Amino acid sequence: MPPQSTEQPSPSLKQTLRNRHLSRNRPSCLPCRERKVRCTKEVPCSTCIKRGHPDLCTYRDSTARQPQHHHSPQGPPRVSPATSQNTRHPQRGVSVEPSSPYDPQISTANNAQYENTVKDSTGIQDPNEQVANSSLLDDNSLVAITRPHSSATTDNPDRTIAFQAGILPLLGATPEEPASDTSPYSRAALYNGFPDDQLILELFDVYRSRVHPFHAITYNLDEIEQKLCVFINDRESGASASSPRSLQESHWLCLLHAILASGAQFSDFNLQRRSEVSQNHIKLSFEALRSTDYMARPSKFTLQTLLLLGSALQNDMKPQAAWVLGGTTIRLAQCLGVHKSSRRRSHSSISSQEASSLRMAIIWQDSLLSLAFDRSPGSYDMDHEDDLQKLDVAASSEGLGYRPAMNWLCHISLKYLSRKSTTGSSPDPKSIFHDMELIENALLGHLKNRSSCTSIRQVQEFYAFSLHKNFVVATLCRSFVSVIRPPVESTNGESVIGRFQEALKSSARAYVRLRHVAGYARRSWASIHNGLSSVLLLSLMKETRNTADTRELQIELINSLVEADAGSESVGGIDSTAHQLSDTHKRALDALKRLKSMSDQDRNTEVSRNPLEGGSDEMNTFPNEIDASASSDYFTQLE
Repeated sequence: MPPQSTEQPSPSLKQTLRNRHLSRNRPSCLPCRERKVRCTKEVPCSTCIKRGHPDLCTYRDSTARQPQHHHSPQGPPRVSPATSQNTRHPQRGVSVEPSSPYDPQISTANNAQYENTVKDSTGIQDPNEQVANSSLLDDNSLVAITRPHSSATTDNPDRTIAFQAGILPLLGATPEEPASDTSPYSRAALYNGFPDDQLILELFDVYRSRVHPFHAITYNLDEIEQKLCVFINDRESGASASSPRSLQESHWLCLLHAILASGAQFSDFNLQRRSEVSQNHIKLSFEALRSTDYMARPSKFTLQTLLLLGSALQNDMKPQAAWVLGGTTIRLAQCLGVHKSSRRRSHSSISSQEASSLRMAIIWQDSLLSLAFDRSPGSYDMDHEDDLQKLDVAASSEGLGYRPAMNWLCHISLKYLSRKSTTGSSPDPKSIFHDMELIENALLGHLKNRSSCTSIRQVQEFYAFSLHKNFVVATLCRSFVSVIRPPVESTNGESVIGRFQEALKSSARAYVRLRHVAGYARRSWASIHNGLSSVLLLSLMKETRNTADTRELQIELINSLVEADAGSESVGGIDSTAHQLSDTHKRALDALKRLKSMSDQDRNTEVSRNPLEGGSDEMNTFPNEIDASASSDYFTQLE
C-alpha cells in the first residue's frame, strides 16, 4: 500500500478556495451586521439605501480575517486563544489556520473606529444601536451582565440567538425590525406652520440677542443659523416644498419651531400677539417632535428642542409643566449617553464637548426649577465638576464670565439639594457660605462690582448674576428660618438669618434694577420668580416687612410695574401694548400693594404706641397671621 501523503495544502490554495466560498456566500455588510438587520448583500444593499447611508455600505475584506505578521496602525495582531497553540509560521512548512468568516476576534480599536464612522454627526441614534452601545444601561444591567456569557461566546451561536430573542425585546429593542420612520405627509406638514421669511429672521434675531446671552441652551447657534439660511434659500427656490430631505432635517425643524416660540416671547409684539405666535410654535414643535418619533430616535436637536420648550412653558407661567417635561428631557439625554462623563463615554453619537454643553443646559434648567419647588433634582447624575471651569485657575487668571459663573451656581444648588434629598437633613450654612465665597472670588471684575462694568451687556450680567446668586443663598438658608423647622441655636441662628435677609434684599434689589436695563427680566420666568418672590418674602416676614429697605423696594417695584402697564395705554400703534402686564404680573402688583398697605398700617400703629421701633427676638420669622394670604395666591400662580 503506498504511503498516504501528509502534506498540507499550500496557503495559496486554501486562500483561493476560501475566496471562492466567500464570493458565493457573502456575509452582510458592516452597517447591517452592526445593527443586526437583514442585508440584501448588494453594493450598496437596499437596507443601507433605505436608511440613507449607502456610502457606508462596505464589506469586510476577506484578507483581514487572516492573522497578519506586521503591525497595523490599530496595534499588534490578535490570535484566537483556541487556535493559538496550533498556529505555526508558514515558513516552517505548516500553514496558518484561517479564521472563520464569522470570527468575532476583531480588535477593540477597529470596532471603535467603525462605530465612530457609522454614527450620524447629528446625534440621531437607532434604538437597537442604543441598546447595543448600552448608553442607557449601567454597568450592572441585565445586558451588561449577560453579554459576556452570550453574545460574546464564539463556540455556541445558539446563545447569541437566545440573547437577542429573549433579552433585547424586554428592553424595547427588536433587532430584526427596522426603526419606524416619519411618513411623507408628516414630514411635509413640518413646513406648513412656518411664517414668512421676514418674521422667521426677526424672531431668530430676537432669540439670538435677547435670550441666548442669558440662557445658553443652543450651544451651536452658528450652526443653526447656517441651517436657517439654507432652509430659507430652499424655500425660495421651492426645493423643500414637498418634505424634509432626511430625518436629520426633521429634527432640526423641531428645534427651529422652539427657537421661534422663544423669540416671540421676548419680541416687541403686544401681549396678545406674543402669546398667539409663541403658543402656535410651541404646539407645532411638539407635533413635529411626535412625527419624528423622538422618544425612540432622540438626537442632540431633540434635547435642545425640549429644553427650549421647557423654558417657553416657564415663561408662559407653566413651570409645573416644564418640571414634568424636564424629566422626559433627562431620560432622553441618558438614552444618548449624555449623562456620562468623557472618561466613561465609550460609545456615543454625541461628541464630548456637545455632551458637556447639553449637561450644563439641563442642569441649569433643572436646578432653578428644583429650587423653586424645593424638590429633589433629576439631573444629579449629570453634574460633573469636570465640565466646569476650575475656580482656582479662574481666580488666578481672568476670572469666571457670566455663563461659567451661572454653571457653578447651578452646580452648588444641585449639590445641596441632592444632599438634602438623600440624607434628609438641611445643609450646613457655613458650607454654603464658603462655596459661594469661592465662586465670588473667581468672578470677573464686572460681576463683582457695578462700577467695573464698561458696557450695557456687563451691567445686565452683573444684575442677573446678583439676582440668581442671592436667591440661591436665600433658598438654601430658608429651611433655617421656616416655621416647620425648630429654632436654630442663637450662636449661629442670628448670623444665618442675617445672611438670609440680606440675600433676599440683594436679590430683590438686583431684580428691580435689572427690569430697567434688560427686557429679558420682564419676560423670563426665572427672573420674575426669583425677584418677585424675594420682594414678597421681605414684605411678609416680621423682621423685614416694616423696614425702610423693604418699603423702598416695594415702591420701586410697584412703580416699575405700574409704568409698564400705563405705557401700554399711552403709546399708539400696533405695538402699543408691547409691555402690557400679564395676569401673573397683575397679581404680583396687587399682592405688593396689599402687603405695602398692611405694612404702612402696622408702622403707623407702632409709631403711635412707641416712637422707638421694637424688634422681635423670635427666630421663626414667618408669621402665621392672616396677612400671609396676600401673597399665597400669587405664589400658587407663579409656581
